[in-house]
Amino acid sequence: MSNQAGKAAVFIDGGYARKVFKKLNIMQVSYGALVKEIVSGFSLLRSYYYDCPPYQSSPPTRDESQRFAKTQRFYTALKKYGYFEVRLGYLIFRGYDQQGTPIFEQKGADVLLVVDLIQLTHQKMIDKAFIITGDGDFVPAIQFVKNFGVQVHLYYSDVSKYSQNLWDVCDARSLITPNLLSRCLLP
Repeated sequence: MSNQAGKAAVFIDGGYARKVFKKLNIMQVSYGALVKEIVSGFSLLRSYYYDCPPYQSSPPTRDESQRFAKTQRFYTALKKYGYFEVRLGYLIFRGYDQQGTPIFEQKGADVLLVVDLIQLTHQKMIDKAFIITGDGDFVPAIQFVKNFGVQVHLYYSDVSKYSQNLWDVCDARSLITPNLLSRCLLP
């Protein structure tokens, strides 16, 4: 990748990406290929994937154990891409909804993204941040890094909810489309 346009980092909200890919019915995405497609023209410092592993009760059920193991294999595969970090928060069980479906709340993953974004900006390690998310909670952090000269490029989808404030604060925006993802499929 060319160094001419500066250094970039990619920040992926794993839960959001999963939802978008599922709604677009494209689940076999190569995150390595997606990152290359996104940062074209920039020198990649690193990519970050933020997520929470699936909840496991104590002791975990067989289904929970299998889901957890599958997710761990996915995280391990991501780490095999060059310059790729996986940052994990955790889930808290909040009870059941009226249909008896368990309710979980994600904790920590968003804070990890904000810390990485601000730290890389403060250390002047990036000129551009590419962010895949729809979460408006990132608006203050994005405004902060923009004030320090980092350009922020949002990748979002219209098939999954996204914050208008997030869209407004970013310098550039690109829609995640089936065409984009079709260029980033696993072999």
